[in-house]
Amino acid sequence: MSVTRTDFTEKLKVNAYRWFWEAATTNYDTWTELFAEDTDFPEDASYTMTTSALGLGDLKEKKEGDKLEFDSPMEGYSVLGAPKTFGRQISFSLELYSDTQVEGLFRKTVASWRDAYERTRDKTFAKVFNYGAFTAGHSIFNNSIPGLITDPSGDLIYDGKPLFAASGNEHVSKGGGTYYNFQALALNAANLKTVYTAMTTTNAKDERDEDIDIVPDVLLVPPALKFTAEEILKSTSLDSSNPGVTNVLRDIVRPVVWRRLTDTDGWILMQSKKGIYVINKLDPVIDFWVDPETKDYRASIICRFGIYVQNWRFVYGCNLSQS
Repeated sequence: MSVTRTDFTEKLKVNAYRWFWEAATTNYDTWTELFAEDTDFPEDASYTMTTSALGLGDLKEKKEGDKLEFDSPMEGYSVLGAPKTFGRQISFSLELYSDTQVEGLFRKTVASWRDAYERTRDKTFAKVFNYGAFTAGHSIFNNSIPGLITDPSGDLIYDGKPLFAASGNEHVSKGGGTYYNFQALALNAANLKTVYTAMTTTNAKDERDEDIDIVPDVLLVPPALKFTAEEILKSTSLDSSNPGVTNVLRDIVRPVVWRRLTDTDGWILMQSKKGIYVINKLDPVIDFWVDPETKDYRASIICRFGIYVQNWRFVYGCNLSQS
């Protein structure tokens, strides 16, 4: 019994997933050290709508016989998160390739798609930092779904500001406080101390301007700042003329180098896996079929993932491009 083209395509579709997941891939997992995955994203939903963090006011002492004091309700900013769709397709000409050649080419193509999938996620998630200081925003922050829902903050984050807001264009809390988390500062020990202090004290407030705890644990840098970061964070002393002076910044956070960062002198202090969330909605779906008109073989891959900001307070950027 001869093998039909339908049998052939079905066999390749079955094998495709094994070839895909078994394929070797470059290390593109830096983002997993930085962002938390939104594991609560509903399987049957197209988007998630939450509110920015609101704290409860301080508890009030209640004396014997007194009533409990009422707290005024306060609504946070609306935060929209939604996955985006990514994919490609390829064609194998009926006239140019035999079935055996097509199978070999398809296997190589699927293996290359594994690398492309991981690389695309890595590049996409890095955009929140590469474009996070843009005063006009960027489409990476716009989670609108045409015909379904419009992101109220457009190309900016939920409060209508860049992720990294500078002085003069500050984030405004629901309590009325103003805060910035961007400065034009070179990476050195003195500036790291300044940013660390600002992040853990000045900016360590919730939407009601009540104190919260922020504990930075990552200094994120591009490859060009790798050795500068390690010198600051790993040296026993930063004073060559007086080596007995202890480096108080030693191991205060860990350096992480991300090759996807496009500002060669930009750096970000952050508390990892807080405030920025990744959505992995649909793992790669691979298809292989015969075009009914040309009779050529066609193959495609499609997947869905996204990223959104729920709280800007856990990042502080310096020397990042603003346009």
